[in-house]
Amino acid sequence: MNGQKFYRFLQYSFISVAAFFLLFLSVLPHPVFVTLKITPAIIAIITVFFYGNPKKKFLPILIFFFMGAGDLFLGLSRTRFFTFALASFMVANILLLLYNIPYAGKSKPGMIKASAIVVFSIIIGFITLPGSNDFFIPVLIYLMMISAMAFVSAFNINHKGSLVYTGAVFFVLSDSLIAYDKFVRPVQGSLLVILILYYLALYCFCFGIVPSRNVASTKNNNL
Repeated sequence: MNGQKFYRFLQYSFISVAAFFLLFLSVLPHPVFVTLKITPAIIAIITVFFYGNPKKKFLPILIFFFMGAGDLFLGLSRTRFFTFALASFMVANILLLLYNIPYAGKSKPGMIKASAIVVFSIIIGFITLPGSNDFFIPVLIYLMMISAMAFVSAFNINHKGSLVYTGAVFFVLSDSLIAYDKFVRPVQGSLLVILILYYLALYCFCFGIVPSRNVASTKNNNL
């Protein structure tokens, strides 16, 4: 299988697994539920391993490893392992922030996008933090970190930086809904919406970090 075909296979596998998981979310046996839930993150790791920048692939691999770990903890139990999931996604956000910093450049569109992140983060903080109780400090720190990550991604001037920013927006929306559902009031069907937003974020991060399909095809002629 040549590099271009394998790259396309990974893209389609990501979409197919995520779609299958979301469609049959409510009827999957728990072991299958957990396995399928983390599979897109595993596909992201494989994609970066084969097609990421050889000099910079370690950081993205760590990003998707910790996102997958957060997935795993939430899949096992959204209540018992919430703190572990929060810590895993916190590390992923820190690493995403570090990934975006070298690509940051000032621009008017970047300022507009970053301002939108700030306004939204303040609003969601006022809504969710009062009900977080014992989780107030960790949730506040997490909110600040994910907001900082999305803020910096708004200035990403890499040729696929807009895709990374889009992923950051989906990630912020997904985690905001988690916080609202947990600390304000339960939302009917929230799990499905959260996962849709999360997988959109993961897809944008993955294929925003790796080169385009045409570039990738020149890097691996035979796998």
